[in-house]
Amino acid sequence: MRILVISAGYPSEDNKHGFGFVHARVKLYRKYNHSVHVVVPLRKLKDYRIYVYEGVKVFWVPAEYITDFVESVDPDVIAYHFPEPNVLANLVVLGRPLVLWIHGADVLVRFLHNYFTPFYLRSLFVGMITTLADITRNLQLRRLILKDSRIHMVTPSIWMKKMLMHYLGLPHSHSERIYVIPNPVDINKFRPLKPCYERKRSLGISVRALYYKYGIDIAIKAIGGLKNCKLIVVGNGPLREYLKNLAEKCRANVEFIYEGIPHEKLPKYYNEVGFFVAPSRTEAQGVAMCEALACGTPAVATRVGGIPEFVINGYNGILADKSDPTQLRKAIITLVKMSIEDYCILSQNAVSFARRTYSNEVIIPKELNLFSKSIEIYNTCKAALLS
Repeated sequence: MRILVISAGYPSEDNKHGFGFVHARVKLYRKYNHSVHVVVPLRKLKDYRIYVYEGVKVFWVPAEYITDFVESVDPDVIAYHFPEPNVLANLVVLGRPLVLWIHGADVLVRFLHNYFTPFYLRSLFVGMITTLADITRNLQLRRLILKDSRIHMVTPSIWMKKMLMHYLGLPHSHSERIYVIPNPVDINKFRPLKPCYERKRSLGISVRALYYKYGIDIAIKAIGGLKNCKLIVVGNGPLREYLKNLAEKCRANVEFIYEGIPHEKLPKYYNEVGFFVAPSRTEAQGVAMCEALACGTPAVATRVGGIPEFVINGYNGILADKSDPTQLRKAIITLVKMSIEDYCILSQNAVSFARRTYSNEVIIPKELNLFSKSIEIYNTCKAALLS
């Protein structure tokens, strides 16, 4: 199968962390002996470039030339992550099998989902301005999706599917064209490396960018004043200084690792700590959280977005009812103070849940089957038109 992957971005040697979940899929498609091409649409011709990242050749091509690129590659199916209406319009005209991946910000009205920091006036102003742009984008996406009944869509969680249906105003009949397939996790890499009773139970970790929607401020306030409890925060972003000052103000034992941790070294960190903290205000899935769970590290998380689909309260982690420091604090205390027997059950459940729900071995065959189904539908429609 010839697969063309189109994505709003892609990792490089200069930026290894962005869009890693797209790169992981590309490598797995190739592992299953499929031919894969990768292209990133650009707005400016001067930004055109080609490079090879971990054996994958990546083309950054101006959006107006995407159709020429598609024709030259002649793919059997197109997988488009974070679809933009102007690019999608050209792809629809080509009439090829098309699967859209919707991850979150590509259809959510971001101002309503905590993408902008409310205590920064400039951030609030930008958020209000983007609302009109988000609504306009969704109306354009809706028109294109309704125009071509052969388009299939994928979301990482049931919650994200509901948001897609809601914000695009899609009729109920289109629900069958939307598949819930979580982002995959390599359970051969992310796995338990030591017995659960050897973990530092009172040590937590949170791996996420320092943006308001990820709620690191909630975690810092929750940890503040907790004796013998420490939180490691791995990530960087615009709230870096604010969160550092907040930790000092709350007397929270927080260690910041701004430069990040290489992805291949994260399993070691997850196996050292007692819990992963996901205090998000908005989250479609939470890939880092899912990777930690696969290592047998229970999660303490907020009951928002798609998180409850991956963290089952009392089974593989503890859920706080809302994005509130007091609630999160209670959840952390519950996990830290539970018996070692109960903790190990959570840890074991986390591993088994990851393996049967979102491991590479489970997810990639689902995606490849969807590609085959999309191609089959396309060929059937084409044959009907010719007859």
